Amino acid sequence: MWPLALIWGFFAALRNWLYDINFLNGAEFEVPSISIGNLSMGGSGKTPMTEYFILHFKEVFNIAVLSRGYRRKSSGFKIAKTNDNYTIIGDEPRQIKAKFNDIVVAVGESRAMAIPQIISHAPQTNLIILDDAFQHRSVKPALNVLLTPYHEPFWKDHLFPMGWLREQRSNSKRADIIMVTKCPQDFNASDEARIKSEFQPDKDQKMFFATVQYHLPYQLFMPQNKKAIDNQTSVLLFSGIADGKELNEYLSAAAKEVFWVEFDDHYNYEQSDLETLQETFANLDSPNKMILTTEKDAVRLEPYMNYILSQQLEIYCLPIQVRLIGSNKDQFDNLVFQFINFYNSAN
Repeated sequence: MWPLALIWGFFAALRNWLYDINFLNGAEFEVPSISIGNLSMGGSGKTPMTEYFILHFKEVFNIAVLSRGYRRKSSGFKIAKTNDNYTIIGDEPRQIKAKFNDIVVAVGESRAMAIPQIISHAPQTNLIILDDAFQHRSVKPALNVLLTPYHEPFWKDHLFPMGWLREQRSNSKRADIIMVTKCPQDFNASDEARIKSEFQPDKDQKMFFATVQYHLPYQLFMPQNKKAIDNQTSVLLFSGIADGKELNEYLSAAAKEVFWVEFDDHYNYEQSDLETLQETFANLDSPNKMILTTEKDAVRLEPYMNYILSQQLEIYCLPIQVRLIGSNKDQFDNLVFQFINFYNSAN
């Protein structure tokens, strides 16, 4: 695969070089933006990190979230509405809009074209979060946050198709913050020191660490019904996400047993899939069992709400949140404020 990786790397490097010499220019706006992205293809926790920023800064800023709306069936710029389903705006924007209906969520292929439209639609906006924007340099953000998963950090990966990197590792220098995501629950000071020694961030870069915090599962379409998972629970897990290893590991430790049905990332479910899952669940020989999925998968099940309710198919959804860990975790929010204030003062 190395010849193909060289070709891929050449075009990625050429594009970045054109931006570096200002032949291609990233647009700047008076409203500051935060770019959340990664170097690799696949899941590094961008949507939970976007939700972290919303939860921690929405009381101070009027936030808008801008995404490309990956795999949506619409095109062009669109402000998400409460009743838009995932086919119109994409599953991740739909998830964010469903959880934070009071903020502006928009989708658009061109971020440079979309930001003025957001500001025109919601003039009170004073912070825009750019989802999955590290490679898309058409906008210069106030803060560049680069995510990388603990078990598969980008500095141990290779360019596609030899590995999963979209561009060279050296481009991590564009990041202001390196966030190591999906750290294990028993993450400790020696783990932190080892990672910092492996990567050695630049003097102007800050490195932080985060883990996933799981909450009590709630029933799909009936969120008031919640159910705990314990060592007597048999779990039928189904998911269509990029990386479910940490989720499976968590459930394997919490439950009696886990039966995991994997679908492709962003998979479009059909009623036949639900029928198969229903049959599989019925055949589980356990007095205490549950069907479980993720919040990202849940929004792709919304078109089948009537079927799920009529069949009394109790599907539970496992909510997650990002939790910062490590020796400098308490510095993160203040650092974000500093970047935004510096950007505002410079503009």
